[in-house]
Formats: sequence, structure tokens, C-alpha cells
Amino acid sequence: MNKSIEQQMRTLKLGGLAKAWQTVAFEEPEQYIRDFMALELREREANRINRMVKTAGFRVIKTLDEFIWNKAIELPNGLSQTDMTSLSFVDRKENLIFMGAVGTGKTHLATALAMQACEDGKQVSFYTAASLANLLLEKNQRGLLNTFMNTLKRVELIVVDEIGFVPLHKDAAELLF
Repeated sequence: MNKSIEQQMRTLKLGGLAKAWQTVAFEEPEQYIRDFMALELREREANRINRMVKTAGFRVIKTLDEFIWNKAIELPNGLSQTDMTSLSFVDRKENLIFMGAVGTGKTHLATALAMQACEDGKQVSFYTAASLANLLLEKNQRGLLNTFMNTLKRVELIVVDEIGFVPLHKDAAELLF
């Protein structure tokens, strides 16, 4: 029991507390420390997720709980709703392309899956096709394209929304595609 508490303290980089916690008088010191550590760990996890969500660049926050699966959403053969929501496609480094009419939930689903990836600790970036194309063009013009591409390679899930929604500058489109 004491070993798990001390291990949590070390994980939190609380080495001094790990050495001295038993010398402090509490009615139930193990429970107090256990609750304290659980609270600290939950807070740090929430902060980590918030940082990842902010870094991802979502325009709006959507979750899978809010998503309404309807008949307009057709999944490719061999891909189930569970496969998609488990994010196994990310681990396999596979692409998903959502196609459909306006208002069918493509952006909501893509955002919700990306949010789930953030919660699972995966690095995510969210772009519209126009914003990514313009960013690629800017980085290319400034001689920073290779650096930016190396940054993108470290991202585990990249969402590109609104492909074909707005016309792109010729050079930007060539960089994107």
C-alpha cells in the first residue's frame, strides 16, 4: 500500500513528500494522501487534455456523445462504427475521408474523433483545406516548408476539413495536394 502512494508521489515529482508523508500525523494518512494524489493526477490530466485541444486548433468543440449517427453516414466496407470511434485507424496510420452533402455531420464527426484522440493522448492538428494550403504556401515562401512538414509528421491525426469548399490559390493547391 505504502509503495503505491510513494510511487504516485515520485511520478508527480514530489520526492520530498514521498520521503516524509508517513511522519505527518493524520487520522488516516494513507487515505488522505491517496485522495490528494488522485486529485492532483486528475487535474494534471485535465490540463494535458486542454493543452492538446488548444494546440489542435479546433474551430468548435464537438464530442462523439453529441453526434447523431444517421443513415446519411455510410461507412466503407470493413469499417464499423466501433472501429472508427476506437481510433484504431489512427494507430494503423490509415486515412478516413468523409464525403456527403452539407449538413450531414462530416465536420462534427471529424472534430469529435479528433477530440477523442486528444483525450487519448494523441497529437492532433485541425485545419480547413484553405487554411492549411495558405499555411503551406506561407511556409514555402519563407523557406520553412521542410521544418513545417517535419512538424506535421509528428502529428498522429491531421484533420483537413472543407476540401473543395473554397477555391485555392494554384501554388497553395499544389503544395496541399
